[in-house]
Amino acid sequence: MSEWQETEIGRIPSDWDTTNLDSISVKVTDGAHLSPKFFNDGRLMCSIKDMRYNGFDFSDCKRISEDDFSFLKRQGCSPKKGDILISKDGEKCLNLIFVYSQNQEIVLLSSIAIVRLNEKNNPHFHRYYLLSPVGQSIMKKWFRSGSAIPRVVLKDFRNVPVPKVPFHEQINIANILLCLDAKIDNLQKQNQTLEKIAQTLFKQWFVDFNFPDENGNRYKDNGGEMVESELGEIPKGWRVGILGEIANIVDCLHSKKPEKIVDNTGNILLQLNNIADRGILDLSEKYYISDNDYSKWISRIEISEGDCVITNVGRYGAVAQIPKGVKAALGRNMTGIRLKQKFNHLSAFLKVLLLSKSMYFEIERLKDSGTILDALNVKNIPKLRFKNPGEKNLCNFQLVIEANMKKVENNVFEIQTLTKTRDTLLPKLMSGQIKVRD
Repeated sequence: MSEWQETEIGRIPSDWDTTNLDSISVKVTDGAHLSPKFFNDGRLMCSIKDMRYNGFDFSDCKRISEDDFSFLKRQGCSPKKGDILISKDGEKCLNLIFVYSQNQEIVLLSSIAIVRLNEKNNPHFHRYYLLSPVGQSIMKKWFRSGSAIPRVVLKDFRNVPVPKVPFHEQINIANILLCLDAKIDNLQKQNQTLEKIAQTLFKQWFVDFNFPDENGNRYKDNGGEMVESELGEIPKGWRVGILGEIANIVDCLHSKKPEKIVDNTGNILLQLNNIADRGILDLSEKYYISDNDYSKWISRIEISEGDCVITNVGRYGAVAQIPKGVKAALGRNMTGIRLKQKFNHLSAFLKVLLLSKSMYFEIERLKDSGTILDALNVKNIPKLRFKNPGEKNLCNFQLVIEANMKKVENNVFEIQTLTKTRDTLLPKLMSGQIKVRD
């Protein structure tokens, strides 16, 4: 008897089987099909925009009244811990899938599906299966409709084929992947803390002007002389500078986007979704192009370690810094910012500057307001102003934050390594190619 069998989900061990999502679930539904009135305060109502890889970001979540919340909860629009939540409409259709484990009681909009499994099936195992290349391929090919606005029809979605695996194997497989994701999550939280510290120091130096004076005392609190400038009061000896004095612009792709290499080989062409929050370059979804296409623009639009990228449209002004070991070409609607040779030792300062609140206000000042979308024009980026304390103080600030930013960079590298390990293991575990022993 063969140890393997061919199935609709590919080649799997002979002691596994296949079934469908409906047969292993006690509930397959979605969120509210009505949109209640929103308030500044109230109960949480989440949509796809609040979804991240492992859970919700509640910081910009809509809020609704207690009465509307109670009504939608009775309608089954509130997930329980252990439910699998799936983005089912729009640009991110089927890309975001996680097991709800947060403590907040919430309701969902209809753009998110809720799958509640029976007790014989592990939600983490099936979440990872749905995120695997096979799961994604099957769902997007057969269960997603609409070209302009992709969407999933729930009555059809119940028929998504899934592996039928002994429960103890489900747990063992899920635990391997959960362990990797936990390490990644821990490193991401470390980076959030380190970046918050860097921004606190930036505020202390460049907003409150309490950098160490020549005696090591806090400058402004100890009577440091201030003078007027176009950006308000600044310490004597400082001036208002512009970004173009310390950095050059790297243009992006303006021609037709090259064809994507589907086997995840080749060279990276950055997309807007790669520019994550907090200055991080998110390469969990890479757009690969051929060597031939890449070489056409490599001298003009390639960016590498230490360069920053800023988005021009949509979530304009979002920033990421290119970590060690990464080279990529700039896709559309983003601009590279590269320190001039004289200042290339100030990469940590550049990142913190671009992520600061003062730079946010500068970007708002220079944005182009359109009838549909606001945008940050490339020609305005070199004109962004900042309070320049002089090269000596810039170097001193770089020294203060350099260790933190280096730790962030090292963490990013480790996150990328762990992510690659997880993504390599995922299809092999889900196909039984790698068997997990008890």
